[in-house]
Amino acid sequence: MAAVSLLLGLSLSFQVLADKTLPMPSGDAAEIVCSHAVDQPAGCKAFDPGSSATARLDKIPGRMDNLYRYNVNSDSDLVTYFNRSEQRLQQVLTFYNDERRLSIVQRDFPNGRWSEAVDIHEHIGNDPLEYDSHNSTAFGVAADGTFFATANHHVDPLRMAVSSRPYDIHSFRQLPGSAINPRDDDRVTYPSFSYLGDELFFSYREQEAGGGKPAFRWLLKRWNTTSRYWEDAAQLNTGTHLRLYVSNVAWNADGSELHLSACWRDDRPEVLSRSTAQQHDLFHLYSRDGLQWMQYEEPKVSLPLSWSGAGQSTVPELIWNTGKGDPIPGNAGSIAVDKSSHPHILNKARNGQLYYHRYDGERWISIGDVFPSRTDDVFQLPDGMGAVSARGDSIYFHRLTPELDRSGVLLAKGYVTKDYHASVDKTAIQHGWLSMMLTLNQHHAVGSNRGKYATDAYVMSIPLSALDGFAEPFLK
Repeated sequence: MAAVSLLLGLSLSFQVLADKTLPMPSGDAAEIVCSHAVDQPAGCKAFDPGSSATARLDKIPGRMDNLYRYNVNSDSDLVTYFNRSEQRLQQVLTFYNDERRLSIVQRDFPNGRWSEAVDIHEHIGNDPLEYDSHNSTAFGVAADGTFFATANHHVDPLRMAVSSRPYDIHSFRQLPGSAINPRDDDRVTYPSFSYLGDELFFSYREQEAGGGKPAFRWLLKRWNTTSRYWEDAAQLNTGTHLRLYVSNVAWNADGSELHLSACWRDDRPEVLSRSTAQQHDLFHLYSRDGLQWMQYEEPKVSLPLSWSGAGQSTVPELIWNTGKGDPIPGNAGSIAVDKSSHPHILNKARNGQLYYHRYDGERWISIGDVFPSRTDDVFQLPDGMGAVSARGDSIYFHRLTPELDRSGVLLAKGYVTKDYHASVDKTAIQHGWLSMMLTLNQHHAVGSNRGKYATDAYVMSIPLSALDGFAEPFLK
């Protein structure tokens, strides 16, 4: 693959789209130091919306096929980054259009208009999109401006596109097979990207098969900008008839640590697996290099992890131990890190209750049934931690710290459905904005429905400093 040039400029023709803006109350966003690849260079100050910033609802060009939840199941489809070549903030969204093809749009953030959508489906192999909510999209940016887009996975060969020019959504090509270990790209599910300093990481589950004993491995890869290769970083687990479910991979404010939460699923035939009833335990890991992972009471956790029963694993410290009667985790949840580099987790128990877990520097504190929501997405605020909830056709903002707000502040109504799953742009958070995609979607059993469900989509962006006093929600 040709080397990318960091000096190459980007020229796009921006189209006028239907936007909505709201005046915001006065108040200044706190200064945030940013230092990782998608943000400005080390030591800079993040974009400060200030008192003149307005909340925005920007329509995405074209329409999405939302027959399944693949457009709202991603941890990293909406990404804000600092274009080092042109010294400006930009945002990208990857999605499936109404022809069920992978598309990408780009804009200056937060006030720029979206570019025309670029069809990049051929660069991930051109295979038809499966009728399966697992098949979400993901997008990542390397330190040199190389873009990565991946999509259409549920135990499928790796489908990834890479740009040949920095920050250029028109220069995608299929990732060469020589750019990743061939043992690790056959049966991919749940891809997402994260950042540690200037390094880009790729997280996903890889399934091995053979002899009637499936093995599921959760892998992390690290992109080497010099060799143009996805280097092996960590294999989190091992075992047959056993699955590890992992949250998004979060990073702290100075880009020095990665954090994740996870739970197990017992997949043995005798326990009638493939059900959340057989999920167990909940735990947290963090790393300072993406290679060696730790817990707060264990400076070195031996990888890959293994499990032999509820509360019986090689994980030293558990947040929930189902062997001792703790709740059954419905998922691994969502994780974010506060200014003290302490992790905060929102996850669902199998009974549907949403739980909030936070590490206070000495121990884990868990609070049950925090507020009704079909989704879990936690994020850092300038002065604490926050989350969004989805209820009916409405999106709410909730403070988690310094005080828990169970009622929430209405942000938008009429732009989502009961099957919507929220995903906050974690990189925009570090520039002082809550930014997320809103759209009407359905959700069905894998492959049970055929056809199309073409709908509009929007990106809602609100200054973090305005969330508590947000009084004019977007209404349809």
